[in-house]
Amino acid sequence: MQKSDNFTGAVLMMVTMLSFVSNDALMKFAFQSISVEQGMFLRGAISVPLLGLLAYVRRGLFVSLDGASWRIIAVRSAAELFGTLAFLTALAHMPLANVTAILQSLPLTVTMFAAVFFGEQVGWRRWGAILIGFVGVLIIIRPGGEGFNLYTILALIAVASVTVRDAMTRRLDRSVPSLFVAFVAAIPVWLYGGVTTFVNGWTPVSHEQL
Repeated sequence: MQKSDNFTGAVLMMVTMLSFVSNDALMKFAFQSISVEQGMFLRGAISVPLLGLLAYVRRGLFVSLDGASWRIIAVRSAAELFGTLAFLTALAHMPLANVTAILQSLPLTVTMFAAVFFGEQVGWRRWGAILIGFVGVLIIIRPGGEGFNLYTILALIAVASVTVRDAMTRRLDRSVPSLFVAFVAAIPVWLYGGVTTFVNGWTPVSHEQL
């Protein structure tokens, strides 16, 4: 049976969410002793060269893009920076289960964004799933409750930023290498973490944390 684009995309999205959760657990452990910005810098020091190497090996590092593609990548990269900063700050101060549960609303927000702003077709079943999903998110964040604070708002800002990031990715032409897009987006996050860490000071890092 030939797999549709939707099926392939759904499988890749599940793998992505699993990777995000694993990443979050490791970063929360690191934030016990280092700042969010230093964590962003250290992670970028590993991920940026790795992404660049993978893109080079797969011949996706040096590409020629038109102006529209560069604008989309620029917006996507800005959303990546805002989303990463907001989410990791929330992660450092919230229970992992709560912030992860809020992040799981991402497929719902991306679907809604694509339907409202890009005119993509979303049937009543998906709209129903989106509505039920958002009710679940409200139950988790409990607006007005004791657990609702600045970091909860930051987690929601992160979801909004990542929604824009993923929606803009959807607008890119398929000929644009995904590794190149990921590599470009990782650079501002890495640089922000490095500059902020330089200004605020460096905390010694153990081998275990690395």
